[in-house]
Amino acid sequence: MSAVSKDKSWAYKRKYYLKNKHFLHAKNSERVRKARLELISEFGGRCTYCGERDPVVLDFDHIDDGGTKHRKQHNGTIWLVKKYPK
Repeated sequence: MSAVSKDKSWAYKRKYYLKNKHFLHAKNSERVRKARLELISEFGGRCTYCGERDPVVLDFDHIDDGGTKHRKQHNGTIWLVKKYPK
């Protein structure tokens, strides 16, 4: 791909994004929300410590606080869906 066509491609993608960013953000948010609910269900649907089942307050955490490096390398919920498919 030549530099001119790369520039045109980038310009088109940017224009498309700016025109549709609200739709694209909503679509991505919905995808992440569905993936998160699916993972909560796959991991038992409740907190392992207190038994809480409300998905609004549930979160994923690493055992023994070993997730700092991992969080910097992976995209959270979507990574988990790929790593732990049904």
